[in-house]
Amino acid sequence: MSITRQQVTEILDRIQHHIETRFFNPLADVANWTKAWKEQCDWLLASASAAGFEQIVNAVLATLKSSHVAFFHASGSRVPAPYA
Repeated sequence: MSITRQQVTEILDRIQHHIETRFFNPLADVANWTKAWKEQCDWLLASASAAGFEQIVNAVLATLKSSHVAFFHASGSRVPAPYA
C-alpha cells in the first residue's frame, strides 16, 4: 500500500501539532527538536518507504531526549510495551 504526499503532509502536521500542544516534559529539548524537525521535513516528504519515513521521524523525535516518545506504523504490530 502506497501513501500519498498529502497523507505524509497530514501526518507531519499532526506530529508537529501534538508536540507543540500536548507534549510536556520540562527537561525535553524542544528547541533542538524544532530545529531538527524543520531541517528534516523535506527529507520526510521525499521518503521512499514507510520504514525510512518511520526511521527519520523517530530520529527527530529522539532529539527531544524524552523517553517513551516514538512514532510507529499505523498497524501497531511492532510497538514495544513502553510505547503502547
